Amino acid sequence: MLRHLSGLAILSLAACGGVPPETQQAFEGFDPLSAEFGDLAALVVLPEALDIPEGGAVIVLGGTPQGGEEVAATVALSRTALEVAAAAPQRIWFAVPAEGAAQIATVQKQLRRWQDERREVRGRFSVSITGCRRGAMPGGPLLASVYVRLGEDGALLPVQRDLDLRQLARMTGDSTADRELPHCDTLKPQ
Repeated sequence: MLRHLSGLAILSLAACGGVPPETQQAFEGFDPLSAEFGDLAALVVLPEALDIPEGGAVIVLGGTPQGGEEVAATVALSRTALEVAAAAPQRIWFAVPAEGAAQIATVQKQLRRWQDERREVRGRFSVSITGCRRGAMPGGPLLASVYVRLGEDGALLPVQRDLDLRQLARMTGDSTADRELPHCDTLKPQ
């Protein structure tokens, strides 16, 4: 059910720029039904012109049994004050807040119950990020990197390094990415 979705997510990211083998291997062992989401962290490295507002990174874990109602937890990730040794233009750490981890744990428990009952369940597991611009957009590539830590004492694993956001926008058919990206000052905290 959901155990294979993380592998699919990492493969789709690999198509955008190549996920390192050690990260692919770590994600193969990641089980959204048993993971301690409170121990997860992500580091997003952005150009100075870009930012991710509070509430702009969201994780969703859910499932719907055949003929039943969906259960899901939609949790806004919190910006944290973790430090990283490598220098970067704009480093933003995210983590699942305690109340969000509790919501996810409740959904995990229900999904595991359905799994134990051998019910057919359509699961979903996603992370979405909404960005904003801090000022004028520079010319040239807009390079971003994403790292993840799968456990409290886990290593910081690269998911994407130096992914050109402009090139990604072109690949997805978004030719207005620079013009349409909202200015961070106009966004209200979520």
